[in-house]
Amino acid sequence: MATLLERNLLALARVLPHEAKRILDAPDFTPLLTPARSGAMTLERAVPGAETAGPVLLHSRYDPGREARRAVEGLSLGPTDTVFLLGFGLGYTAAAIIATQSVEVSIVAIEAEPGHLRAALSLQDFTAEIAAGRLAFFTPSAPGDALKLVEENVEIVFGGKAHFVDHEPSRRFAADYYRRCRGWLADAVEHGRMLLATQMLLPARQFENFMGNVVDYVTSPGVRELAGVFRGLPGVLVGAGPSLAADLPLLREARERAIILAVSTALRPVAAAGITPHFTNLVDFHGVSARYFEDLGAAEGVPVFVDPLAAHEAVAACRGPKVFKDDPVLNHVLDLPDGVKGDLDAGGSVAHFGFALLEMLGCDPIILVGLDLSYAAGVTHVPGTAFYRQWRALLSPFCTFEMLELECLLRRRQGLHPVASTAGGVVYTNPDMHSYVRDLGLLAGRFKGRCINATPRGALIEHTVPVPLAEALRALPARPVQARAVAPKALDPDARRAALDHARAALRRRREEVAAALAAYERLVPAATEAARRLAAEPEADVSRLAARVAEQKAAARACGRAHSLMVTMSRAVELARLRREREIRGRALAGADLARAEAERDAEFFSGLIARGREIAPALDRALSAVERALGTGV
Repeated sequence: MATLLERNLLALARVLPHEAKRILDAPDFTPLLTPARSGAMTLERAVPGAETAGPVLLHSRYDPGREARRAVEGLSLGPTDTVFLLGFGLGYTAAAIIATQSVEVSIVAIEAEPGHLRAALSLQDFTAEIAAGRLAFFTPSAPGDALKLVEENVEIVFGGKAHFVDHEPSRRFAADYYRRCRGWLADAVEHGRMLLATQMLLPARQFENFMGNVVDYVTSPGVRELAGVFRGLPGVLVGAGPSLAADLPLLREARERAIILAVSTALRPVAAAGITPHFTNLVDFHGVSARYFEDLGAAEGVPVFVDPLAAHEAVAACRGPKVFKDDPVLNHVLDLPDGVKGDLDAGGSVAHFGFALLEMLGCDPIILVGLDLSYAAGVTHVPGTAFYRQWRALLSPFCTFEMLELECLLRRRQGLHPVASTAGGVVYTNPDMHSYVRDLGLLAGRFKGRCINATPRGALIEHTVPVPLAEALRALPARPVQARAVAPKALDPDARRAALDHARAALRRRREEVAAALAAYERLVPAATEAARRLAAEPEADVSRLAARVAEQKAAARACGRAHSLMVTMSRAVELARLRREREIRGRALAGADLARAEAERDAEFFSGLIARGREIAPALDRALSAVERALGTGV
């Protein structure tokens, strides 16, 4: 018969095999277990490197269970909240939460000592919680691990509130580790909330951009065709921070000895200084970004790398060659294989996307210029950007750019983050810029080459070396860079027509499927609403018959090809609300008519939300189809 440890590890191996193996290979501390007066076990061992301080007890020598219950008494948890346990010990805190809170509370245990986990899983049966995904063990070793944990479990983490619970005795064994983990996870949760808020608030605009970019997407080359074309050549990533103004003269010289990528927000001031970068990139989803490509002079034809989420007005304003990264939503709509354009982590900003592009192109070193990402100069952007042009109507001798920036800063002062500066000391960032600093640090950490931060007085980015730009340029090769053609060859007329024909056929299929899905949803919502009403008014109603009717309509909705999954993908707020309702229903342990009524109410809410999204998706598909047909008719 399998031991308790084996049963727990078997359950864990099915969901987190790496963690299960790590625990299995851990030191066996069970010989150090000693019974407390209550009969429960505690563990006593010396802190490595601090043996003279005496042994540490992981739990009370009197009653570990009671100690844990007291520790969570003041914890106010909702039925869909997530608890990050910083130190698992022998699992008494997790057991107390499970026993006293809703079964749908999720627990993520962070534990520096795998031997403690091995001992805990030898003592307590967590198989049901592990199998259901309500208890997970995780050991982040870097900020990127924490960010990945949150992003991969966004529906769970943000189904409710996130709580952090420290197990103080565990901190005695790895205080610095738990301190860093808490910071990483807090940052990751904050970043995840911003990301989720964007995904929830902007799906209509995002889909409009996707559809507005269909013609360019199917007729333009992908980033995969340029992988490694500048291998070994230095690359300069130019941001639009205020320090750029002083560095523009040096960049003019660098143009001949390095590959220059000026992010779209920096393109106009760079072009105004007489510098034509080798390429730019575009990520911004708002139509105002079309202004980035106005008045560029000689730089008008600069090639642009495009995230398909970018504003379609801005993509249309680009006069140079376009190169697209892959997008799973567009591929889904257009019946294209994933990876057809070449995937690339575009991140949350043009700077993040630009760094990933230079890495993909093979540049080494990568030099960062104009990436202040802070209020070190009192403003956030260099003069001449479209950012400031939006404020021109407000300017007067009594209202300057600096005053308007200060007003924004004061409104956001509660969210300011102090971070280290490249010049030493501290500078302040807002939540957006702080997330960019972190993301760039993660990219620089995985980059196998050298990354130089030549931005004076900006935020210090992890894994970069602060070096003044003049000094960094002196180290570049003396010979001019032989920049090969940046954009791959455009499609020939026959290949272009074939790509557009394929897109037209796919869009017609999606449009028919969306119409069928909407019709199914519009039958389902009244059925679910009526079932919920009947079950509330008549507890003895035929539950199975009502549930079967709703199930039949749900099956019809899900049978509508790719349209159903598309509408769910583009309805993040609706989907998150459904998942939250499901967890609440499970947490209430309903049965019979009560369960059927709650599920019918959930279905009515969910499919009502999909109807609203479908009514936005349908006209966007129509516009894309019209654009493709125009392109086929005119050849442009």
